[in-house]
Amino acid sequence: MTNYQLINSRIRRKASLFLLASCLYQIGWTTYAMIYTFTFRLPGDGKMLGAATFRYFTNDSNILNALSCLLMLPSLIRCLKKPGPVFREALLLLRYIAVSALTLTFLTVVFFLCPIYGYQNMFSGVDLYLHLAGPLLSMVSFLFPERLILSSSVQPPRRQNPPAKKEVQTTKQHDGKREYRLPWLAVLFSMIPMLIYAVFYIRNVVILGPEKGGWPDFYALNTNGSWPYSLAIMTGAVFAIGFILRLFYNHQFRRTL
Repeated sequence: MTNYQLINSRIRRKASLFLLASCLYQIGWTTYAMIYTFTFRLPGDGKMLGAATFRYFTNDSNILNALSCLLMLPSLIRCLKKPGPVFREALLLLRYIAVSALTLTFLTVVFFLCPIYGYQNMFSGVDLYLHLAGPLLSMVSFLFPERLILSSSVQPPRRQNPPAKKEVQTTKQHDGKREYRLPWLAVLFSMIPMLIYAVFYIRNVVILGPEKGGWPDFYALNTNGSWPYSLAIMTGAVFAIGFILRLFYNHQFRRTL
């Protein structure tokens, strides 16, 4: 093993340990937050929030992220034992979708809900994790340690062993190891959670409303019947989020080869 391979292997191991701790932290906090919100007593009638917990996109996106972290654990443990990429493309895609949904949650809270409900209300109690710490930690983990682990661990520096120009343009493998890059179609997949949630939100808030057993407009997205504009803005926002995350992730990945 060359000095470069040894150093790169140590970096991957440290990244794996950090990511393992990060995943356990996110799983633990999300579990605690969901138990807390599920058993939360509503003011007035004193009933538990119960299944109504899942009507909030904040909770749904955090659950999706925790699920993706849970599925990563076996791969992370294997990564500590042997070099080379151990993830599957489907798992990378799921992580990308979850991080995109959490990023949408974070931006919506910071730029839309906080001016309405106040920063103190949005970042107090378990909401501090659900609205701020969880999304930020997920974004940092996805764009840095996860990208390091997914890249090939034994690639020599390009300046020491420059490949032929034709190989750079055509090859999809390096030393028999596949490159993990997000395709263009992944941007559309990243929009799925928001679009599915939009269907339920429009049905329960716009069509039914609280008078007919629906939901109150807790996100204020239908103020004065403005839900079409809100839907257009959210759709454009989640597309932009997916596009930027994919662009940055793939760019960072190429720098490691």
